[in-house]
Amino acid sequence: MSDLFVGVDIGGTKIATAVVDDQGRILGSTTVPSQGSDESVLDRIWSAIDQGVAAAKLSWAQVVGVGIGAPGAVDPDLGKWWGSTNFSVPNPPISLRQEIEARSGRPVFIDNDVKAGGLGEYHFGCGREVSDAEGGLLFISVGTGMAGALLVGGRLFRGERDAGEIGHIPFDLEGHPCACGQWGCLETFASGRALTRWGRAALEAGWSKRLLESCGGDPARLKGGDIFTAAMEGEPVAQGLIERLARGIALAALVGFRVYDPRLVVLGGGVIAGGGSYLMERIRRAYHGLSPTYDKREQIYATRLGTQAGVLGAAAVALNGIK
Repeated sequence: MSDLFVGVDIGGTKIATAVVDDQGRILGSTTVPSQGSDESVLDRIWSAIDQGVAAAKLSWAQVVGVGIGAPGAVDPDLGKWWGSTNFSVPNPPISLRQEIEARSGRPVFIDNDVKAGGLGEYHFGCGREVSDAEGGLLFISVGTGMAGALLVGGRLFRGERDAGEIGHIPFDLEGHPCACGQWGCLETFASGRALTRWGRAALEAGWSKRLLESCGGDPARLKGGDIFTAAMEGEPVAQGLIERLARGIALAALVGFRVYDPRLVVLGGGVIAGGGSYLMERIRRAYHGLSPTYDKREQIYATRLGTQAGVLGAAAVALNGIK
C-alpha cells in the first residue's frame, strides 16, 4: 500500500486539507474558512486537518506524516510560523509543528507555501520529467507578488538564508517602490500587483472605456481578472498591459536560467492560473525575444497541479521530510 500524507494549505481565506498518496493521488479533501470563527488559530487549523482525514474515511493510524504549507515567514527546522499579512497569528511565532504533532501523533513538517509549491511540482508535477542527476527545478509563483523555490537534486536549496527569492532582485533602482522596502524589484513589474497598478493608471489617464466599464467607473475597483478578460476579448490597452506583464515574467525566467541554470522553470500562482494559455503563450514569446541565444533546453512550463497545487505541495513537504 502507498504511503499516505496529509497536506495542509493555509491561505488568507481558507484552509484546504487533503489526504494524498505518494503518487500524488488525492483520497479525500476538505476546505474550511480561515477567518470568522471563535476558534483559536491552532484549533482552526487542527479542525481542518482532522476533517480532511475523516473525508478520506481513514484513521490517523494510516497516515505517515503531515505537511503544512504556510504563507509568510516559516522556520522549517524549528517548526515555527510567524503568520502573514493575510493570516495574522497572536504573539508570533507559534510552534505550529509541535502543536499539530501533539494532536495527531504523527510527524509534522512545515514550510513556506511557495517552497511547498516547488516541492509539489517536483514530486507530482513537471518535475517528474527531471531525474535527480539532471539538475534543478526553479518554481516561480506569480500572484500578488513574486516568490520562488529552487530544487537541486530533488531537495530544496536554501543557501545561507532564502535562495530562490527571485522577485526581490532589484532591477530598476529608480523604479516603483516594492513592498519589501526596496525600489524597482522584479516583482514590481512581474506580478498581479503590478498589473492592477498599470491598469488603474491607464484608467486615470482615460485610455480605456472598456476597462473603466468593467470596474463600474471606479479605477480603485479594477482587478487583474478584468484586464485579462478585456485582453482576451481584443481590447488593445488591456492587451498591451498583458504583454508588459508577460515580458516581466519572461525576464524572471531568464534571470532564473542565467543565475541558477535549472533543468526547467515552472510558473505557478494566481496570475498564471488566471492568464492560462493566453498568458503562457506571450511569456514564451517574450522569453525568446529577451534571449537571442535561446536554447531549446531552456523549458518554461505552467504548473500541472491546477487548483490542487496547494495541498499537493503541502503533502510533498511531508513526503520530502520523511524521505
